[in-house]
Parts: sequence; C-alpha cells; structure tokens
Amino acid sequence: MSLYYIHTLIPDQSDFVPAPTQVAGFYSVLIELGAAPSAATFAIITPNARTSYAGRVPGRTGRNPMTGEAVVVPPRYECTINDTPSVALELDGLNEYDLKMSGKGPPRLVPFRFDDKLNPQGQAYDFAVHCCRRPHIASTSDYHFDLKREGLKVTPFGEACDMTERTGFFINHKTAETIRVPNAGCARFWIEFAFGEWLFPEMKGDSLNLLAAPIVVAAQQEFSVGFAQGCCWG
Repeated sequence: MSLYYIHTLIPDQSDFVPAPTQVAGFYSVLIELGAAPSAATFAIITPNARTSYAGRVPGRTGRNPMTGEAVVVPPRYECTINDTPSVALELDGLNEYDLKMSGKGPPRLVPFRFDDKLNPQGQAYDFAVHCCRRPHIASTSDYHFDLKREGLKVTPFGEACDMTERTGFFINHKTAETIRVPNAGCARFWIEFAFGEWLFPEMKGDSLNLLAAPIVVAAQQEFSVGFAQGCCWG
C-alpha cells in the first residue's frame, strides 16, 4: 500500500475566494521564487463544461467509508493550459475548480525537509501545486480517527460542512497524535502541495507550520489574506 501526503494552506477567512488574476499571480511568484515544479504543466478540472474542454472525467458513485452514506461524484471536465498568463482567462467565471500545476521536484526552494527515513534528501519526486475553489464551504480537516468519545464531529476533507467548523483537526503522521489548528477547519478556497508516494515532512513537534516562509509570504501577499497550514494524507 502506498501513502501520499498533501500539505495545505487554508485562508483564515472561510468564505474567501480569490480573483482569477490573484491565482495566476501566485503561480507566477512561485516560479520566480524557484518553488514551482520543474517541467510543469497546467490543467483545470471543473464540473463547469465548456466547449473548449476536450477531456471528460466520468462521474462515479460510492460510499463514505466513515459514515456509510452514498456519495455521488458528478462528471468533471479538463482543460490543459499552456502558461501562467492563460490561467486568469480560463478561470474567469468558474465557481468550482481544481487548478493543477504538476511536474517534478525538488525545486530550488524546497517546500520543507522530508523525513529521511522515508525518502533520502535530493531524490527526484512527483510534485504538484493545486489551487482549489468550491461553490460552498467545505471541510479542510483530515481526521482519521473517531472523535465521538470527545463529543466532536469532524466532517471528512472536501465534503460540505457548516462554516462554524473553524478548528482544523489533523493527524501527526509520526506520532498519530491529534493536531488542532485554529481557523483551518473549513474554506471555499485552499492551496495544496502534493508529493509522490511516501514523501512525508520532517515533523517538529505537533506544529504544521512547515512550509518555507517565502512560500507562505507569497500566498499572503498575492491573496491579501492570512493562511493557516494543514495536511491531508492516506
């Protein structure tokens, strides 16, 4: 079995959504910083069909493994983008999307140090940066265990939730301890840093403030909002 780790930047305003020009600007700054994947390609995945979108990802049904409830994922449409100047134009008018910049790492400015026991430093790996927007407030917590004994309910990552679920619940992959992060439990927009299999960060206690400072500063400046850090893995 393979495990994949995603590190997230979550706005401290749960209803924040960026302008397309802000998203394009953020990717441009990542490239300037040397923090972007090499040989990167861009793609938008969205349920909003456009005639220019040749790719179509079929819908599917299944069950939530935690609740047993039926889950229906509608079809998605995919559009490849050639460069960052085209990002803002393609995002204009979309209320829901995953914009993916995918390539290889390590970049010149690494996001964080990986756990040496899982992956030696400096080896090449898959690396992607996703900007995700939803039409509703969605959970950005990723909690693998049962909190009922504590009287708490944690909505699974990416599912619609109440905007009062402000505290983010995450799991320390080293210790399996619960990490609680203020203002990181729900959002309409977030940023994902995704890596290849078995690439987990080197933890410093129970803090998820792991991303290189220039990357966090770039997000705060381009989007004019504060960000908390979370994770999603499995």
